[in-house]
Amino acid sequence: MPFDGFPFQGTASDAGGLDRIRIYVYDYGRENYTVSNLSATLDAATGQWVFPILQGHVTSGAPARLWAQAVDGADAKEQKCSKHSRLLRSSKRS
Repeated sequence: MPFDGFPFQGTASDAGGLDRIRIYVYDYGRENYTVSNLSATLDAATGQWVFPILQGHVTSGAPARLWAQAVDGADAKEQKCSKHSRLLRSSKRS
């Protein structure tokens, strides 16, 4: 079964409103960040956000840590979501 990626998503809120959601992915297989400080798509009305995790962001069979950081208009930051997972299989399409 080919790995095409998956959506990393969640909901965040702040009384003063949110400016953006920053996304980070650490790939333990490469011992490196493959995503650092990139913005998720944010629906400001609902607080729902989504970021596509692509095949190139994670190594097959290796653990990866994904997290999101909500940033409000005052540039205050708070970690809202963290996920540690192991990608079991990845294959490239020809």
